[in-house]
Amino acid sequence: VEETGHRRGRRLDAGRVRRLAVANQPDVLIGREQHPAPDLFLGVCIDCSGSMMFEDRMDKALSFGALLMEAARGLPGVDGYAVGFTDHCIYDVGPPGSTRLPSLEPEGGNNDAAGLLALARHALRSKKRRRLLVMISDGFPTECSLASLQGLVTALQRDYDLVSLQVAVAEMESARVAFPRFTDLTEHDLTSATRAFGRLIQRTLQREFGLGGS
Repeated sequence: VEETGHRRGRRLDAGRVRRLAVANQPDVLIGREQHPAPDLFLGVCIDCSGSMMFEDRMDKALSFGALLMEAARGLPGVDGYAVGFTDHCIYDVGPPGSTRLPSLEPEGGNNDAAGLLALARHALRSKKRRRLLVMISDGFPTECSLASLQGLVTALQRDYDLVSLQVAVAEMESARVAFPRFTDLTEHDLTSATRAFGRLIQRTLQREFGLGGS
């Protein structure tokens, strides 16, 4: 950012030249200083298939999504977006501050690739350089192949530098995990799982983007 009243700089501040003549104050240059600015997109896509109605899977997913969106809410330089998905529909939940998240209900099957792609499009429109996409689901996709989901995760990272993370709310076989960044929070109750999710996001931001703090 440019700041006036400097003794070092590359341009003259015309408004301060008179002060130099009258008061002998040499701070008449326009200098440039660097200020760290957040530059981050946080996105979440939630599996809304029928199997999410069992146990506390949907409650965990909604709690995780709310935590992520509230974390991004009102922070300068930080954008966020949430979507839900089934095998036939993408639910456009919206940016931080949206009240539509609790309206997501489980039904039908799941097309994980379609859900992740919908979220990735919002991330790309954000123009942010650091972008984290978080998928919350409970198992294997029913309406897309595992290979197509794996290929999409790889292509988003390779071609667009989009980092994808999957958080499971039900036990998943390792052979059916499509994401290289994967965490299972099945064994936690709702409260401890939400805390663990928050710590996971913090560690991921630190590891992938070098972003610290809370």
